[in-house]
Amino acid sequence: MPLDAIFRRMGWDRNKKTVPVPPRVSDEVLERARADHAAGYYEKGIEQLRGLDACADDPRCLRVIGLCYLGLQRTEEAIDVFLLARELSRTELARDEANLCAALLTARRFADARAAAQRAVDLAPSEPLSHVNMIGVLQRSKAKEELEQYLIALRRDFPDVIKTPYFQERMDRDPDLVGVSEYLKGGCTAAEGQT
Repeated sequence: MPLDAIFRRMGWDRNKKTVPVPPRVSDEVLERARADHAAGYYEKGIEQLRGLDACADDPRCLRVIGLCYLGLQRTEEAIDVFLLARELSRTELARDEANLCAALLTARRFADARAAAQRAVDLAPSEPLSHVNMIGVLQRSKAKEELEQYLIALRRDFPDVIKTPYFQERMDRDPDLVGVSEYLKGGCTAAEGQT
């Protein structure tokens, strides 16, 4: 196995440990809440779900709460909850696109990987993983000018993404992203960072 492939695999193994997995509400609890909703016990359905920390990160849970709010004729609260559920669903889809991107990169199918990375960014532009994948695709496909333009836009439009611990960890330790961290800090161009 070539040395660069060994380093890449080591980086991926380390990265698997840093990508947070969103918590989930158990199917059993969701089914009870759905049954309460179906029986017209909307308040009860809301109460058993709202107290769960995992509910805030689980779009399935939020959908049930939204339906209960609708049953109570509390439409504005239902709209707010459904909007949040939609955003969380977009983030999940973006993670699927990011995983697809990683597989396509491994297969050296750069155009397809780039398309998957772009879909991830479009779905969840505030998700660091989406941008990390796009940077990785541009870096590995040696699209230096496009990478530089992407990093300029990222620094300008999404400074909070760049500051996240996950993004920083990937920039500092991922062998596919050598030189990018320095550029983002303003120290050099992306092309100079690859020497």
